Amino acid sequence: MSHDGGLAKSFDSFLVFGSDGRVFESTEPVWDESRVTRTRRRFRVVRTPPGRVDA
Repeated sequence: MSHDGGLAKSFDSFLVFGSDGRVFESTEPVWDESRVTRTRRRFRVVRTPPGRVDA
């Protein structure tokens, strides 16, 4: 048994974030749920030069 399995046995319930975006409670650990499928947004980082103050 892994350390995760040993720790999981000590919990009463589990909050599961499903791959479809739903959140549900389970009485047993869920190890085979895949990641949420969603489109990733890309962000552009804009840096202000040192000494410049934007109003």
